[in-house]
Amino acid sequence: MGFGWTAGMCFFGLLLYWARISPTLPEPQLGLVYPHNEHGSITYFSAFQATSCFLLFSISPLLFLIGFSIAPKKNIKTRVGKLSWSMKFDPDDPRKVLGWSQLGGAILAPLVIFTVGPSFVHLVNRMGTVLNIG
Repeated sequence: MGFGWTAGMCFFGLLLYWARISPTLPEPQLGLVYPHNEHGSITYFSAFQATSCFLLFSISPLLFLIGFSIAPKKNIKTRVGKLSWSMKFDPDDPRKVLGWSQLGGAILAPLVIFTVGPSFVHLVNRMGTVLNIG
């Protein structure tokens, strides 16, 4: 869960930074041709920026939900109504592994995202694939 949550925060940080420095008109000579709608204003990202944001946006919630689903739980209580859904549970973690694993994932996420991630995104782009949120 820590990895997914931190990856999501890295996504928002990179998105805000790149949207702030990106031009409002495409600049083909710099490769800034992929439109991104940032709260009603269009900015143009490079293939690397667009693919990075797409991958972080799509993978971080998935990793968080996988982590949440495999976290040890007991006494699960759910309530489903017309407009509400909630779940309360007691953690089943006598050795306190959950807290350390979340902290480890939160520390590991920026290291992986900013060291291995750029190489992976460049590889995806070199294969001719550019993913864009829109």
